[in-house]
Amino acid sequence: MICAINVSCFAALLKLSSPVFKLFLDSVVWGFKHTMRDISDLGLTICLDLINNFSKTDPTIMNAFFQSYYLSILQDIFFVLTNTFHKSGFKLQSVILQQMFIMVEAGQISAPLFNPQSVPNPNMSNQEFLREHVMMLIQNAFPHLQPIQVRNFVLGLFEHCKDLMAFKMHLRDFLITLKEFSGDDNSDLYLEEKEAEAKMKLESERAAALRIPGMVKVYDRPDDGMMD
Repeated sequence: MICAINVSCFAALLKLSSPVFKLFLDSVVWGFKHTMRDISDLGLTICLDLINNFSKTDPTIMNAFFQSYYLSILQDIFFVLTNTFHKSGFKLQSVILQQMFIMVEAGQISAPLFNPQSVPNPNMSNQEFLREHVMMLIQNAFPHLQPIQVRNFVLGLFEHCKDLMAFKMHLRDFLITLKEFSGDDNSDLYLEEKEAEAKMKLESERAAALRIPGMVKVYDRPDDGMMD
């Protein structure tokens, strides 16, 4: 139902009171933090749709939403990204993070994501703030990492955010360097590539079979418009 509301009744979400909307968002976060893959993937899909919907709505509404929830969503997505129980969600996690970094890098969110009274430079940009914020977030979560590792990783997120493939590779390279992932089975981080490879292999085998008379039954052949 949450998914249907987000996709088909997004306007209704905008009319919810703040406490009720917070409950809705908490349900989405609960979903993508779930250890069952189907539930987690559904939560990630709803989260991505929600971000995309707000990015296309009235700028005043968009800014209010991201001022309230951008940092908490970002932190929760980084939580599942760096949790070994959530490797299967890497594809959607990457897309959500890419979208969030693009919005800041492109200046789409014009309202400050920070409290000007709580930062050294109240006139800093969202790009400057987010770089420092994510560095602190990663360093606190993984104190064994060297500051230069953290800095290079965060700068790379901004550098590669306009290229999804490069962005995903950058994220994956970082995850593999973490001791939490070392010695573990990281095949799920390559799940998308494996699925694409299997699909290409199947299509290649089918194309080869179609070239051999009798190998593929008539009703299994693709419709070329000559069956009528």
